[in-house]
Amino acid sequence: MYICQTATTPTPPCTPSSIGSSSNLLTASSGSTSSYACYAYEWTPVTSGTVTLTFVLQHNPDYWFLDDVSVYNGAVQMLTNGGFESGSFSPGWSQTAPTGCGSGTTGYVSSSYRRSGSYGYADGCNGRTDRLSQSFAATAGQSYIVSFWLKSGNSGSGVSISVTLS
Repeated sequence: MYICQTATTPTPPCTPSSIGSSSNLLTASSGSTSSYACYAYEWTPVTSGTVTLTFVLQHNPDYWFLDDVSVYNGAVQMLTNGGFESGSFSPGWSQTAPTGCGSGTTGYVSSSYRRSGSYGYADGCNGRTDRLSQSFAATAGQSYIVSFWLKSGNSGSGVSISVTLS
């Protein structure tokens, strides 16, 4: 007797917006300050190869908080450590402050800013951006569901976020 099991695609945490093959997922100059907000996108690449999911965050004088990042291709999770549950960026994430940090500290993983689990990410540079990225292999024409949870600290003068696939 053979038992056939089929893998099912996980249900996204919120309804995905279809963005086709666009590389821009989110650009914003404000965010929810009361609680984490869910963002989800259905993306279909036109070429195969390595793709990098990048978060560019700036929040003066406060923080952006990020948690539970995922990219699914069917039932396959394409990212590693999307919830920062290792307690650090490794494995999976690259974190930089491309133009220096100004005041504050570069982004970091902390148990204080989680949405779920034990850890989450907080950006920290004032006057400049933090950049957080992770790469994965993508196949042209296949559908990928990208989702993440984001929260803004108090309002400020230099608040921006950009989320891209490149």
